[in-house]
Amino acid sequence: MANNDYIDKIRPHFGVENVSEEVREFHDDFADQYGSDYHTLVKKVKPALEEVPTHNPFFDDHGPRHSYRIVNNICILISKGEYELTPLEKYVLASCAWLHDIGMSINRKINSEEILSDALNDFPDWFSDIGATADDDQRINNSDLIRKWHHILSWHFIKQKHDTLGFENFHIANVVANVCKVHREGVSIEHLNNSETIRANEYRGEIHTEAIAALFQFADALDVIYERAPEISTETQVLPEESEPHWRVKHLINDFYYDPSEKTITFNAFHENEHDKKLLENIAADLYSEYYDVKSTIASEPYSIPLIDIYCETTHRESTDGGTVRLSGEEAHIVQFKQEGEKQKREQASKFEEIDNGWVFEILNDAGDTRITRDVKIRKTNNSLEKRTHFVRCYDSKNNADWESVVQAEDKEGNELDIEVEIDQPKHKRFTIDLPEESTEGDTIEYTYSYRWNGFFPKENEEFEIKGNAPSPDFELTAGDDLSINSVWWVELSPDDNSVIDRQEIQTNGNSVVTELDKAQNTNNVCVHWTQL
Repeated sequence: MANNDYIDKIRPHFGVENVSEEVREFHDDFADQYGSDYHTLVKKVKPALEEVPTHNPFFDDHGPRHSYRIVNNICILISKGEYELTPLEKYVLASCAWLHDIGMSINRKINSEEILSDALNDFPDWFSDIGATADDDQRINNSDLIRKWHHILSWHFIKQKHDTLGFENFHIANVVANVCKVHREGVSIEHLNNSETIRANEYRGEIHTEAIAALFQFADALDVIYERAPEISTETQVLPEESEPHWRVKHLINDFYYDPSEKTITFNAFHENEHDKKLLENIAADLYSEYYDVKSTIASEPYSIPLIDIYCETTHRESTDGGTVRLSGEEAHIVQFKQEGEKQKREQASKFEEIDNGWVFEILNDAGDTRITRDVKIRKTNNSLEKRTHFVRCYDSKNNADWESVVQAEDKEGNELDIEVEIDQPKHKRFTIDLPEESTEGDTIEYTYSYRWNGFFPKENEEFEIKGNAPSPDFELTAGDDLSINSVWWVELSPDDNSVIDRQEIQTNGNSVVTELDKAQNTNNVCVHWTQL
């Protein structure tokens, strides 16, 4: 099979009239070694992907054209970098483009006999929704569950049917299945192997599994342009209320470009009203969030795709002066998380009373690395409170602060408490701490959590805020002998509109501060600011 002719055999299956030169070269690179297997896969999978709208009429495009755009997005992301994907890695990524959404066309549950488990209680969290024993109904009747777990259905299908899909080598099929399993937003890639070496006849080479999974997840997320949600579909059918915003925003976006020198991705769009602008702002924020989910992998070797921001440049459809608005994904992302955090704090606050709250900041070196410890004392007012969510943020800092190690927590007796880190991004952390199981309504619970945050403290004049809502939070700040704390003050804020109620200076003692923040009202927030010369 000649390389020059190979993409012409694949193009009709993609359902596109023209193929970019980058996509052509991408396929040519693996055609000699894996072209026959890949062609078999494409012919097998295409009919199933084309059936997705039949089963799920209100889903946007998950078909062959979506597969093409993902490959094209991968080409855009890697074309301006120094790393060259191997033919085997390109074959894996192209196969994932066809198979990652195959679960959208599957309504058969995963049988308990087909997965490894010692007991039913050990089954994964998805089993209650899409799993079944031999005596159960084998059909998934809820399209929302199919969408929720389609990455699991895809993963299972590939592992079960790899031989009929054209994979002559099970190890390659297993890599494809695992990458597809983690392609969905919010699904962690951290458990994947950093790299795998395939040694089997002509299938030989190293696959950077975690790296290509991060690359694939982000390339899939970037497919939000108008071709993903054909406008004609909204004219021929009435969309459910919850689906309409997802379709509308894609109608507004034309394309995107990646600028590695500026470290940005920018989407070109138009809008007709403020509602459209809000939709575009939200999708920029969502994409920024998805990038940060995989940043630790995708921004490092071998791909080195470090992004500062994801923008959406939008022009009013009837504009005559060419005026364009540039919406920042990072800024919208920060606003979203602040709103989400405040909502969760309000929900939690109805289940406990905060009695005491103490913060200790120990600056460890002149790089600003800081050990942060918080002492918490609460009274449980609702038995449904089993864990507490905590937030740590430094949105206004110019530093790209990050964890060095995981957060640790213990109760007042020194017993370790279980922690689940839900968000681990520079400038934004969220984690839950399991409270003692024996606690009941009316009990007082005391615990402490701590972590090291690299680059947290400023090297020059900057300001940081620490918010708390205990009656009289304790505050302690200490620095090494080589550092000097210039000034510290705290302000009391209204929880309604964040307006300043009071401001007080705090006396410093060279390189240390110890004080109690006596608030006028318990529910008010407190922000502590400090600077260093």
